[in-house]
Amino acid sequence: MTQPSGAPLALEGPRIVLRGLRVLGHHGVGAAERAEAQPFEVDLDLELAEPGAAWSDELAETLDYGTAAQAVAAVVSG
Repeated sequence: MTQPSGAPLALEGPRIVLRGLRVLGHHGVGAAERAEAQPFEVDLDLELAEPGAAWSDELAETLDYGTAAQAVAAVVSG
């Protein structure tokens, strides 16, 4: 995996990986491009600052993948 700069992306801790999140967004250079929603596909790697359930296996320490997906969708569609 690489960053936009082309440099390798190093993930060292526990992480959540979401692939192929499809979101409609209004993006482009000109107004005509932004007029109609276009599909965007997003791959997301979230490195966790705290290991949480990755180490404890406690359900109460898990993260909601849906919340992460909704946050990304809000940025892309907005």
